[in-house]
Amino acid sequence: MINIEDLKNKKLIGVLVLLALFCWYGVFLCRQIDLTTADLGRHLKNGELILKNFSFDNPILKTNFYSYTEPDYSVINHHWLSGVVFFLVFKAVDFVGLHLFFIVLSFLAFWLFYRLAQKQIGIGLAAILSLLAIPLISERVEIRPEVFSYVLAGLFLNLLWENRENRLGWKSLLWLPLLEIFWVNSHVYFFLGPVLIGVFLADFLFSKARRKFFWKTSLIFALTCLATLINPFGFQGSLTPLNIFNNYGYRLVENQSVWFLEKLGFINNPNFLLVKICLGILLLSFIGAIKANWRQISLTNVFMALGFGAAAVLALRNFTVFGLFFLPITAANLRIYAEKLKLPPKIELDFFSLPNKSLLAVSGIAIVIFLSITHQSRLLTRPLGLSLLKGNQGPAEFFISHNLAGPVFNNYDIGGYLIYYLFPKEKVFVDNRPEAYSVDFFQKQYIPVQESREKWQEIQAKYGFNAVFFAWHDATPWGQQFLVQLIKDLDWAPVYVDNFAIIFLKRVEKNQDIISQHEIPQSYFKTNL
Repeated sequence: MINIEDLKNKKLIGVLVLLALFCWYGVFLCRQIDLTTADLGRHLKNGELILKNFSFDNPILKTNFYSYTEPDYSVINHHWLSGVVFFLVFKAVDFVGLHLFFIVLSFLAFWLFYRLAQKQIGIGLAAILSLLAIPLISERVEIRPEVFSYVLAGLFLNLLWENRENRLGWKSLLWLPLLEIFWVNSHVYFFLGPVLIGVFLADFLFSKARRKFFWKTSLIFALTCLATLINPFGFQGSLTPLNIFNNYGYRLVENQSVWFLEKLGFINNPNFLLVKICLGILLLSFIGAIKANWRQISLTNVFMALGFGAAAVLALRNFTVFGLFFLPITAANLRIYAEKLKLPPKIELDFFSLPNKSLLAVSGIAIVIFLSITHQSRLLTRPLGLSLLKGNQGPAEFFISHNLAGPVFNNYDIGGYLIYYLFPKEKVFVDNRPEAYSVDFFQKQYIPVQESREKWQEIQAKYGFNAVFFAWHDATPWGQQFLVQLIKDLDWAPVYVDNFAIIFLKRVEKNQDIISQHEIPQSYFKTNL
């Protein structure tokens, strides 16, 4: 006989465990925003300008609209709708509210995957897996459009999973094409929608017990694929994932593999170790499930493990999506192994048994302590809190309040910041969208300009730079070399520097008053550069 009090207590414990996991996740998410290196400024400006002129012919959607170097370069603004959503939230509740909105979406995405893991193996072990995976899931904590992909991937997986288990009728899958319309306009990971349906289809095709699901799910798959065409760019937009990661002429850290980044040596990311640990646990869970009863292993889970595992190995940017899918896949394998050992269904732990509670508590505390130590560099890099870092507006406020003017030469990282604060008065030399610029631009202009004084003089003559606005934490060798040379260049005067950026003005007549009041002597930089 079921004890009602026990059920109530278990539900309460479930809620408390989930809140504890949110707190652990929140430690990583609640980091103040640095607009000088984030994409957020550009997304907000996208949303503002698209709402002012809502048209699929809006040049913001299809050209390098913010740049004066390649303004007509064709580019697909595949995440335009995310910018609109972010701007509407920002307009209503400012940066603090936007940050909270992002955190809530992140919690929702995590919960969608956690609930599937919990249904497989119960609260206790699902929580242990989650404690381990959360630092990996929080690899990319800036406010980015990809948060919509994580939520939508969770919704797709839950609907497909519950339908496969006969807990939802096939008509519930009709939500998937509708969700895909939002997804294709919000983030480039929209291809995961059809992919997830496809891997379930493959499972249904090869499993006699589940073949009854095949034809109706095939219809959903076709409708979802058609839904990817409902975007401002049509067929070209639906094929964006096949083209967007081509050679940019500029190597992005987030698109590199773990092994490549480890060879570079200067990037010390504790998630390099953690992703290997999670991959190892995932592999061991499959080995255990194969030994227990290989027939119970779902082909869907095999395909997802191979796909998302490979994605994590090949690119840093995929750590989060791998960490999310790691939870239900590993849990499903552990359930097969538990059934072999004749443990209770879902490995439901007796929360009123002291040994079990103690084992779980000790394991959880040990994981948190271990990860707090290994991830100390991440936890201390940026202070806890919401909204912008203190003084983050300082460089832009100086530029605007002193009526400084361009053309501005800027580095890659700070492009989104300048778009947010200075556009349309000033356009940028470059911004942090490598797909929006040609390979020749990066290889023959942007990088050589910073490496060669001759090239710098040549580009100056071409564009007539009046100011240099640079995020001085730029870790590229050419960026640091350029700053050192520019400080020594008597044709340029540094007039502003803080923890985020440095501004130089050309020594010309119109800048003399500002230079005489604010020039920073070269001696100031001897210990900084």
